[in-house]
Amino acid sequence: MERLKALFPGEDAMIEDVLRVVSEHHRRKAAVRPVSFDQAASSEMTPEAVTAQVVGNLLLTANSNSTHTSGQAAHALSTRLKQAVLSFANVPSPSEAGVHFTDGGADANEFVLKSMLPVLPRRLGGGVARDVLLVGSIEHASLLDRAAELKSRGYVTHPIPIDTATGVYSVQYVREKLAEFGERVALVSMHHANNEIGAIQPLAEVGAAVRELTPKALFHADCIQTLGKIPIDLPAWRADAVTLSFHKVGGPKRTGAVVAAKANSLPAAFKATQDVASQIASWVAAAEAVGKLGETASRLESIGSVLLEGIVSLCGELGVTYRVLSSKPPVGIPGIVNLLFPGMQGRHVVAMLSDKGVNVSSGAACSSQNDEPSKVISSLKVTGEDYHSAVRFSFGPSTTENDVERLLSALRDVLTRLSGSQTRELSKRKYNEEITHRSTGAAAPPGPAAADNPAAASASPAEHADPAGAAEPGAKKRKEAPTNEEPPAPGKAADAVNGAAASEQGNSKDKGNGKGNRSTEWRSKGQYTTRKEKRAAAQPAPVKHPETIDFGSPEDVAAAFKQAADAAAAGVGRCDAVMVTFGELVLKGANRKAFEKKQVYNLRRKLDSDPATQDLIMWTPQGYPQAGFLLLFFIRQEDVPKGGLDATSKVSRVPMPARRIRSDEYETVLKLLKEVSGLLTIVPVLMAPPKWDSLRQRVFESFSRHYRRAIAADPALAAVPFGVRARRGDKAFPIGAEEINRVLGSNLVRSTQLLEYKVPLVVNLKKPLVHIEVRVRQDVTLVFVSGDVERGEGGLPSAVDDNAKVLGLLSGGHDSPVACHKMMRRGCHVSFVHFDGYPYVGREVVLKIRKIQGVLNRYQEPAGRLFVVPFAKIQETIVDTAGVSPSYRTVLYRVYMFRLSQMVAAKHGFRALCTGDNLGQVASQTLSNMATLDGYSDLFTARPLVTSAKDAIIADCEKLGFYEYTKLYGTADCCTVFQPSNPVLHVQKEALARAVARLDEAGMQAVLQEAFARWTIYDASDDKDLILPAVPTPPQACPFVPKQSRQAAATAGNPNEALKPNNHEQDAPMATAEEASHPACRRLEVQGAPMVTAAAEEVSKQNTKQDTPITATNNHEQDTPITATDNHEQDTPMATAEEASHPAYRRLEVQGAPMVTAAAEEGSKQNTKQDTPVTATAEEALMLNNHEQDTPMATAEEASKHEADLTSKQDTYGCCWRR
Repeated sequence: MERLKALFPGEDAMIEDVLRVVSEHHRRKAAVRPVSFDQAASSEMTPEAVTAQVVGNLLLTANSNSTHTSGQAAHALSTRLKQAVLSFANVPSPSEAGVHFTDGGADANEFVLKSMLPVLPRRLGGGVARDVLLVGSIEHASLLDRAAELKSRGYVTHPIPIDTATGVYSVQYVREKLAEFGERVALVSMHHANNEIGAIQPLAEVGAAVRELTPKALFHADCIQTLGKIPIDLPAWRADAVTLSFHKVGGPKRTGAVVAAKANSLPAAFKATQDVASQIASWVAAAEAVGKLGETASRLESIGSVLLEGIVSLCGELGVTYRVLSSKPPVGIPGIVNLLFPGMQGRHVVAMLSDKGVNVSSGAACSSQNDEPSKVISSLKVTGEDYHSAVRFSFGPSTTENDVERLLSALRDVLTRLSGSQTRELSKRKYNEEITHRSTGAAAPPGPAAADNPAAASASPAEHADPAGAAEPGAKKRKEAPTNEEPPAPGKAADAVNGAAASEQGNSKDKGNGKGNRSTEWRSKGQYTTRKEKRAAAQPAPVKHPETIDFGSPEDVAAAFKQAADAAAAGVGRCDAVMVTFGELVLKGANRKAFEKKQVYNLRRKLDSDPATQDLIMWTPQGYPQAGFLLLFFIRQEDVPKGGLDATSKVSRVPMPARRIRSDEYETVLKLLKEVSGLLTIVPVLMAPPKWDSLRQRVFESFSRHYRRAIAADPALAAVPFGVRARRGDKAFPIGAEEINRVLGSNLVRSTQLLEYKVPLVVNLKKPLVHIEVRVRQDVTLVFVSGDVERGEGGLPSAVDDNAKVLGLLSGGHDSPVACHKMMRRGCHVSFVHFDGYPYVGREVVLKIRKIQGVLNRYQEPAGRLFVVPFAKIQETIVDTAGVSPSYRTVLYRVYMFRLSQMVAAKHGFRALCTGDNLGQVASQTLSNMATLDGYSDLFTARPLVTSAKDAIIADCEKLGFYEYTKLYGTADCCTVFQPSNPVLHVQKEALARAVARLDEAGMQAVLQEAFARWTIYDASDDKDLILPAVPTPPQACPFVPKQSRQAAATAGNPNEALKPNNHEQDAPMATAEEASHPACRRLEVQGAPMVTAAAEEVSKQNTKQDTPITATNNHEQDTPITATDNHEQDTPMATAEEASHPAYRRLEVQGAPMVTAAAEEGSKQNTKQDTPVTATAEEALMLNNHEQDTPMATAEEASKHEADLTSKQDTYGCCWRR
């Protein structure tokens, strides 16, 4: 800790205290933490580094950019650290070199390409661009990804190839490219040592070549893996910059640095806050590692030898096949051992070792989250089957011999468990090769050296090279040689190879009886085969590919490209077929065939039932669906061949169509296919036989069409980024997927160059503008562009199960249609029920529901029916029944909707209900209300939207096509009729049960039966000619009188008297008994304004809420006896009949203060709430009426006396002076 004490003089005691605590914690945790053999990804912070970071954070509290003394002290310390970091790259200090701290090694690499490279002049003399980048082909993703971005900006990238035996970059290739491009070269970048196999690169030779041929180019060396393991020498390499990462040597995470040979080449960085404490910890850890470099390298080399010998011995003991990929020192760095276990999955080894407390990796940590094969492993001589079979063991100074023993012990258990699967996999490969070569009469190929001689596996990678070498594309051998003889049947071929072994097995089973296995004898004679072998024998013979492929000269390829481009320009057709892929169906097991059969049935029903496709015949080849996709051909009647559609194909053979699908036909078909649930993607494809020339021609044609489209969309486009991605399902095809990509991409680039296309092509696999996809299968080759891929509905085929019948409660809003659609996507068949609130809502609401039914039925086969049940009588019964609180109406509506739905479901066999309930925390959409309502339904109630956001639901409405109907007429439906102002949010089960019982006593069951008998059923075809009005029918403006008041008015015999006060709930004018009996009165209850009649005020009545008898007209809320007519809610002074007819009366009534009649002025009266006697004339009472504050009234003189007080005491008495 002397370095840290030198930075902070006088703080020795604190540093020692912190170090002691950290060291003790580190020691205690060492016994329980996992053993790390993944230190090439990251290493544990050393106690010294942790101490440095803690001390730095305690002592350096100021921002290093601040101008005060503390800030400047921190800035000065950061500058000192930068000078100290120069020594890690063997740069003397002081010098003209500079250092820039970064957030890790990847950020340092990006800094070089994003910040240092743009500093160089982009243009040279004579208009020549400096636009060539030479970047290593197996570099870290941080370099390769940034180089790809620069490529899209006009740079030309040339990957530097490696020696496939050693993993070392080709210096000769670098010299050739430097000589070819000269001053155009802007950057040469490569790592010092590879992070997966440890191969050390010849940086000194490359640097000499750069300075000799292109002295102004930027030469960068990535030294992230070599800091603290082998020397870094920036001056000797003549490099412009090296990048470092400190967390590989025990420093903090996200700490790195760029060391530049010239400080002025570093651009002025944004003055962000510097983490000086982390910089101190990084310097302490790195200085410790560099100071002990020789000792550490020797120790790591020793540990590596012990580890490799232990693994080799273990594999020999267990019979496990392996191959060493890593390089030993001095050609490789110490601390990395990488082995390939053919037939195993590296991720399985990693996971099983992790369970045993040992951490290893199967590749670079930064790319471990994707399934793509490692660029490093795939660049070596490794077959495609083994790209994912590598395991990397990386270690550091903290690794001990005990750690190695623990690793070997855990690895023994893992390899013992996986050796069986490896043996089966390798036996399967060898068996397939023997079958192939015996059937063709060719000699079996020699096996890999590692499989035949495990002891040789510990040698260098060069000794494990494939004996055949790396074949050129035009001469690459295939596994199966051509023959003129008919291949034997699969059963016979298997017997020819395994006959003896099968006989021995049969004899062992019948030991001592002198008889062999009868089935084995018959199999060996070809007289007996299994059903699987019979099916295999029925398959047509596999396509016989040529032994080599003639890719043709660049001129021939360009001519073929021009021919394909002309065909695309002529518009010969959009596609040959439509490929649809399935989503969840591929996850099904034994019942997958049933799902696929239902999916094909739904497709046929959908396309056959639509008038737009009645002239097209949909046909699928025999043997499909397979591998999760289905090919759809659309053929006109006149194009059907003689003998039917299946006459031209055998099982698993796909004939080429007689004509292509036109663009207008495809758009029609696409619109319909998007409405079929169960389809994941819909893709227009071009088809070709599985032959190279045909495949290439389809790729050229597809590319030409989309190239022109890209240019038309953006005429100012400088270059068209493109990519080719192939998948080889037919493993007998002569070349692999990677080579298909490379050859086709090269053909496209060279053809456009020879044909002098104005806009050049650039390869960009990350963000291509034109991305060609190729699928090579045994029976057909499919070509398409990823930009043409359309998303389908997904989910499961609708009505996949006859028992999955659902009744959806369909209202006029957005929620319930979306909920029904989601149930269709889960394989259900949905019919619909709607509760009609007529006459309180217009007839147009049912018309709207029928339109929504028609849209929903587009997404299922067969179509669902609509049941319309009258609901208004039920709502009237709920409103008119005494003892049922208005706040319970919303919940009670749902209760009887559920009961009616169950009656419909029982008659028609529905198994569940579906509602559009959304957790909105209001009315019936609270958790407690939904839970209570479930008790009133014997069927399962699905709520697909219970957690959906409202904006997402509306977006689904727009996408699915019924938003134009759901938005009509607002929220007009039966749910909004007679709605209370404050519905109950958390209904009690007992209270709801009492209300339901009271309604049943009032005859609700008879009302339900009547509604059930009067339902109307609409089929899907009934909505074709419906025309919806633009606006709903307006309600009639007639007041509503409750049932009890109508009866009381009739009993009083005075129906014509309309008493103006008595505003029960909403301060609305009242009506006579005749007016109340009008049928339209019910409409006004929707507006929440119940009225009473005049005769109700002639006799003593009960308080409507408290049931308190009063002398005259009842005070409905306060229960205060009064002499004459009562001010029901506002306690407003009364007025005579003449005063009430005054224009001011109506103005005051608008403000919510109805007046009362004259008798109140005959004497001293009680104030309803404050019991204060008041005395005033009629005129004074009219003008001084305090409507809302219940303040005793005053005369005009008293009011003028208090007028001055109103300024300072606002509304103390509530007096209001109005003239």
